[in-house]
Amino acid sequence: MAERGPTTRAEQRERTKQRITDSVGSLIREQGQFTVAEVSERSGVSPATIYRHYPDRAALVRAVAHEDTYRHDEEPQTVAEWRELHRDVWRWQEEHYDRIVAISSTPAGREMRAERIRSRQPRLAEVIARAGIDPETEAGRRLLLLWSILPSSRTYLDFREVFDLSAEEASELITWAVTALLRATTEGWEIGDGLD
Repeated sequence: MAERGPTTRAEQRERTKQRITDSVGSLIREQGQFTVAEVSERSGVSPATIYRHYPDRAALVRAVAHEDTYRHDEEPQTVAEWRELHRDVWRWQEEHYDRIVAISSTPAGREMRAERIRSRQPRLAEVIARAGIDPETEAGRRLLLLWSILPSSRTYLDFREVFDLSAEEASELITWAVTALLRATTEGWEIGDGLD
C-alpha cells in the first residue's frame, strides 16, 4: 500500500521545512558547513522555497539547532525538574556521541551550539526567578551565564574525552556544581568569598 501524501497545505509546508532542516543537519555533520545550493540539491527544494521558509542563513542555523538536539515535551519549571532533564539530555548525547562530536567540531556546529545556549537563557532565567533569585541582578546574571554553559554539549564531550566519565557521572558533577552555585547565589556569596 502506498503512503498517503499530505492532505493540507500546512502539512506539505511542514514536510518541506523538515526536508530542508534534515538536509542542513546532515551537511553540517558530513562537511562542517553548508550552502543554500547544497541544501537545495540535497533536499530537492528550490533555493527560492528555502528562502521563503528561512529568510537567511541564521534562520536555518536556528531551526537546525532546535531540531538537532534532545527535545523534551515540557520545559522544566523548577530546579529539580531541570536536574532530571539534564540527566536525560546527557544520556541522549551519549547515545548520539558521533553526531555530537561531528557537530561540535565544525564551524556551523559551533554556531548551532551558541544558538542553543542563547535560546536556553530565557528559560533558565525563569527557573532562577522561581527559585527566588532575580536574574537581572549581578549575582543572578553570573548564575545564569554559568548555568547556561556548564551543562553544554562541549562540557559533556570534555568530561567523556578528557576524564573518561559516563554521561551519568558527568551529569552528577554538573548537578552538584549548579546546586552549589544556586546555594552560593542565594546566600549572597561574592566573588572570592571563602578563598582566604
